[in-house]
Amino acid sequence: MRIALISCGKQKLAGSHCAKDLYSSPLFRFAYAHAVRHFDKVFILSAKYGLLSPDEQIASYDITLTSMKSEERKRWAESVLLQMKEKIGTHDELHFFCGSKYRRHLVETLKATHECVVPFRGFGIGLQLQWYKRHMA
Repeated sequence: MRIALISCGKQKLAGSHCAKDLYSSPLFRFAYAHAVRHFDKVFILSAKYGLLSPDEQIASYDITLTSMKSEERKRWAESVLLQMKEKIGTHDELHFFCGSKYRRHLVETLKATHECVVPFRGFGIGLQLQWYKRHMA
């Protein structure tokens, strides 16, 4: 199974929403739209909640991985890996649509059992947005 993993976004709606609706940045919106068209399953990587299914109801929050220390990010990744064991099959193909802070500890561990693909490795936000705009038209 081909699975897309999309990072959460700093821009969020106030209140509680389904995860797929909470994040409001253009990059998240493009990444999510692309993922639901081209992948068998989509999960969202949340700095607060870990691994989310798009329809999970969550409350808005103000936590980012970029504000966490390295050890905190490592603990976050360990928690996400535990969640993945419950939601993702062994040997699924994982496509990471997220920055290095979100994927670093995950890919290091998962590459032993999964094919891990990072389509936008080295792309800044601007280049990612350009790619989505060209390919989503």
